[in-house]
Amino acid sequence: MKETIAILGNGFDLALGMKSSYRNFYENKDFWPFEPKTKNTSVRIRQMTGLDKFLHNNMQENWYNLENLLAKYAKGITSVSKEQVEYDEKCFEKLKKSLFDFINFAQHQDLRISSLNKAKRFIEAIFQFRRPKIYTFNYTAFDHFAALFGFENKQPITLHGSIDSKNIVVGVDNDLDIPREYNFLKKMAGPTYKSSNLVLDLMDAEEVLIFGHSLAQNDFNFFEPFFKKYSNEYISNSNKLCKIRIFTANNKSKNDVLANIAEMNNNKINLIFAQTDLKFIRTAEDSESALFEFEEWVKELKSTKLHYM
Repeated sequence: MKETIAILGNGFDLALGMKSSYRNFYENKDFWPFEPKTKNTSVRIRQMTGLDKFLHNNMQENWYNLENLLAKYAKGITSVSKEQVEYDEKCFEKLKKSLFDFINFAQHQDLRISSLNKAKRFIEAIFQFRRPKIYTFNYTAFDHFAALFGFENKQPITLHGSIDSKNIVVGVDNDLDIPREYNFLKKMAGPTYKSSNLVLDLMDAEEVLIFGHSLAQNDFNFFEPFFKKYSNEYISNSNKLCKIRIFTANNKSKNDVLANIAEMNNNKINLIFAQTDLKFIRTAEDSESALFEFEEWVKELKSTKLHYM
């Protein structure tokens, strides 16, 4: 039997009330490592000259997309010096340690999760009506939340490391064309990087549930084969459509996800809708239509339980 694949992005943690986004990281001066420090208004203690300066100066203007900025910095390097490479590598190690400490802090805050919280209800529904294989892009300890919801020993497959593993995977796409001296920025260079079966599992899945993942460029390598598969006008067995449910915060984030899918599949959005059972479900809007979307999804899972269990 083909599996139900559930994929969690940072939007899942945010929906639980956790302040763990890159924006939260940047704006928390107790953890963001590259804030210029001064003795007074005119004398700077630490001079930033490379990766640290680039990240600090560009985070806000680039929607706080840390990993895309790392890629942008690496691709913009025109000349390589040993001194600069060593400096930037130290900055990168400092960034990873600070991000680890920040996420560890964020996940231990009192979340006060309501019984009506949609992220909580999402987890409850998929465990009650499915036997999902869960992949998470988050660094947080999922088993902590699963225990809060009454589901013990539900371990997802972590794609970017975790707080529990004492290391997190941060960086750029492994296939990115950058100077080899900067390969330390690639995710595969991290000590806890490991391969996964997500690409193959997606290609074979009957049902795909994506909660809080933007499908952004830095993770195209995981999702591009899947969306290209269903963008082929000569697709076979099209009478049995793959069921895809994508949970976004609001209509804007829905459109952002659609734009990323279009970039992956040569703008063949119409084919995706025609050759899959694709629906978007808004989780952060209180409109009647958004509430209806979520409740209908829960009913759909319950009504098809016997087909999957």
